[in-house]
Amino acid sequence: MSSLGILEVIIGLVFFYLLISLLVTIMNEWISHIGSLRSTNLKKGIQRLLEDENMTGLAKKVYDHQMIKGLSLKNAKPSYISGKSFARVLVDVIDPHAKSVENSKAAVNSFVGAMKKADIPDELRGTLTLVMNHSVDSIDAVHENIQNWFDDAMDRVSGWYKRRMRYISLLLSVLLAFALNANTFEIGGKLWHDQSFRQVVANLASDVTEGCKGQEISTCIEIKNVKLIEGNLRSFPLGFHGKETDKTGIQNSSSHILLNFLGCLVTGLAISLGAPFWFDILSKLNSIRASGNKPKNGEEK
Repeated sequence: MSSLGILEVIIGLVFFYLLISLLVTIMNEWISHIGSLRSTNLKKGIQRLLEDENMTGLAKKVYDHQMIKGLSLKNAKPSYISGKSFARVLVDVIDPHAKSVENSKAAVNSFVGAMKKADIPDELRGTLTLVMNHSVDSIDAVHENIQNWFDDAMDRVSGWYKRRMRYISLLLSVLLAFALNANTFEIGGKLWHDQSFRQVVANLASDVTEGCKGQEISTCIEIKNVKLIEGNLRSFPLGFHGKETDKTGIQNSSSHILLNFLGCLVTGLAISLGAPFWFDILSKLNSIRASGNKPKNGEEK
């Protein structure tokens, strides 16, 4: 096989991983939306930040504030709160009178006095005091320092969410690979031995990457479409039909089962790397392939 043929085998496998990983991305978004994972994660982060794990103190007052309620649908928690909004709400919750003397030393003194009298944990009061150390000139400076404090904390909360979604993505990837019986070894073998199939897949991969050129994969309609993904996947040997069998007509040999298990596991681990990863690799591989002549389907190598 020529070097171009080998490149097309690699492109075919990468394109396959991309298609499956896109399905995992879509499933992740469904799970995140249905389970309200973003809003739940944000809520836990604010509870810890304000030392109100039981949601009976300051965190509850923040979430009950009209400005926060307006960020989401009725009876739902917001999935995102800006640092600016949080700062204004927190100041207003602790000292509702500060806004009436905005941008004055009196407003700062009013907030500091209210913070000392507020029914909040001593550790939180100490943290807010540290945050306030350089906020002595105006209430805007108070807002800015609280905003920076909140944004720093939300960076950590975002890390929690990403780690959680990575675990979910890994689980979904492996389960989907086995559910589809997506055996990397079998797909690679078909790409290696079937020249016509290999070229069709490679050309399709090229068309898809060209269609999404200059776009983020998360927004490229041409590639992030369930029906299109499903249609492209039909070209690959998936499922539990049409496989080679032993003399009894049943796929029950230990070597076959082990090889199939390993092939599906490799697929699951590969697609867990995510669609952006595979799309980036596919784009680079197609650039290399495009530097030569694009063969027609069925053309001899």
